[in-house]
Amino acid sequence: MTPISNNKQVPVTLLAGREAYQKIAANGLAANDISALLGASGGPKWFILSAIDQYLAGEFFADRQQPLDLLGTSAGGWRFACYCQQQPAEATRRFVEHYANTVYSAQANANEITTKAIALVDELLGEHGSEQILSHPSFRLHMVVCRGKHLAASGNKHRQMLALAAAATLNGIHRNLLSLSFERILLHNSKRSQSVQSPFLQLNDFPTRNFQLNQHNLRAGLLATGAIPLVIHPQRHLQGPGEGYYYDGGIVDYHFDLNIKTQGIVLYPHFYSGITPGWFDKSLTWRKAQADNYRNVLLVAPSANFVSQLPHGKISDRNDFKTMAPAQRIPYWQQIISEGQRIADFFAERVVKQDWLDYIQPMDAPPR
Repeated sequence: MTPISNNKQVPVTLLAGREAYQKIAANGLAANDISALLGASGGPKWFILSAIDQYLAGEFFADRQQPLDLLGTSAGGWRFACYCQQQPAEATRRFVEHYANTVYSAQANANEITTKAIALVDELLGEHGSEQILSHPSFRLHMVVCRGKHLAASGNKHRQMLALAAAATLNGIHRNLLSLSFERILLHNSKRSQSVQSPFLQLNDFPTRNFQLNQHNLRAGLLATGAIPLVIHPQRHLQGPGEGYYYDGGIVDYHFDLNIKTQGIVLYPHFYSGITPGWFDKSLTWRKAQADNYRNVLLVAPSANFVSQLPHGKISDRNDFKTMAPAQRIPYWQQIISEGQRIADFFAERVVKQDWLDYIQPMDAPPR
């Protein structure tokens, strides 16, 4: 088999940290070898992954008995809320269909966009989604929400703008200084009584407080983790942490830079092969995720050649709302969703053939 690095027809880039690579080299890769999943922020960028999400949740992990910990921010949290429903593939299809067909007015403001976000989350959950997520026998949902502090503890547009400028400046000096503006809140469905403990409840790289998901905070948590500052209104109350201003979890954990202490492999279906730790790091090209934090990660992303052949030579993103009229954008997004099936098929074929080493590239450090 031609290695992936020499085969431009392969639609997927597979990158494995040193420990993940060693495990796959020794034993192959099966569903029970994976102990955790990561789902990044990115809005419509996720569409290219919707088919592999349906395959993973609906087929690959279908008979899972042992706990599987899923950590998502923003759209990643919404994706994993679909995983945790009784019909995960159908929940994902319902979610992506609603999202892809969302239309805003020409001068949409935060009120309109927030209203549409509420409708999207309600469609995602359906009639019984909350109960199914909270009672799932093996999938444990975790999602990050950022609680605003000081200037960021406000719904006022001008104060939010000042808060973001201050946070960007502090973050540019040192990532840890971002904690002066935002606190990480981790909402989770992992119970202390369970024999296998969640690795995400041990995060100490950034000030973090953990709270149990329940019927009173699940919907609000899903809305909060996608509440982009200045675009979507923050949530004002979460049962557990209480009153506050709760924003998009991607502010702190955009593509993740976490020391995940787990014996199994961390599977990361990502829309990019590069990693940007936090939202404010997008322009800081020198800031990279730590190599040791990706030692156990298998990253699955669309290959550069695959992306170059897509319409407009890119995956879908939030800017498409501004640059394309709905009559152009919606068919384009539907084509992106359809093309994502190639990623799912490629991964499923590797599961059957177990020829991972013909395609996996060792990842000494996560690319930027």
